[in-house]
Amino acid sequence: MNQHPSHSTDQNAVHERVAIAVKSHQRKIRVLTIAAFAFGFLSVAASISIVTLNYLYVVPKQKALIAASGKLAWPDNKDDAADVPAQNTVQAKLLALEIQMVSIVSLGSMMVAGSVGLLALGTVVLVTVVILDRRATLNQVSASLAKISDQLREARGN
Repeated sequence: MNQHPSHSTDQNAVHERVAIAVKSHQRKIRVLTIAAFAFGFLSVAASISIVTLNYLYVVPKQKALIAASGKLAWPDNKDDAADVPAQNTVQAKLLALEIQMVSIVSLGSMMVAGSVGLLALGTVVLVTVVILDRRATLNQVSASLAKISDQLREARGN
């Protein structure tokens, strides 16, 4: 069968538009994938940094504050207690309790930072699975199309 010349140019124009659209989508997917990996790794790194720095710098200072405030609020012997006025003892006890509460809140914050890090790691793994699955699917489609193309060539040859 002879194809009409205008029909051929219409098909070429359609194929060209499709190719441009596919390349555009590929660029967008590539940029979004890079952004997902970058944000995921940054989130994991930030969570690790926050938790590590907290345990290296903040926790030791909190322990020292708790120990010092505990000695001030609840002295071990009667001689130390006699030197501290009653109002200062109440203030010291309140301060000791507040320091303990800050320590508890800090621990909760570190748990949240760890959870965010795990969520980010899960996101990175999920993005990786999606990318690998997409590539496997595209390879399967390409193989199927090549097989169909070979079958059509064989059918034309007969």
